[in-house]
Amino acid sequence: MKGIFILLAFVVDIYSWILIARILLSWFQVDWYEQPYRGLRDITEPYLSAFRFIPPIGMLDFSPMVAIFILMIVENMLRAMAAAV
Repeated sequence: MKGIFILLAFVVDIYSWILIARILLSWFQVDWYEQPYRGLRDITEPYLSAFRFIPPIGMLDFSPMVAIFILMIVENMLRAMAAAV
């Protein structure tokens, strides 16, 4: 059971890095319909769209920061669960 929690925490960690790459690329002018950007968009957009209800403040969109914060909480919970088993 411990291995499952560690594996899930690892998957969440990898997804967090993919999400960070998507956020950093959003600062540049890229064509999100070309590969490999389309694949990155297809992987991250379903999760990010859940946080789009958060309105941007000025030019800053805080929804990706909230999304990463939630992933960090989930990852820490999975690691704590693995340590407890």
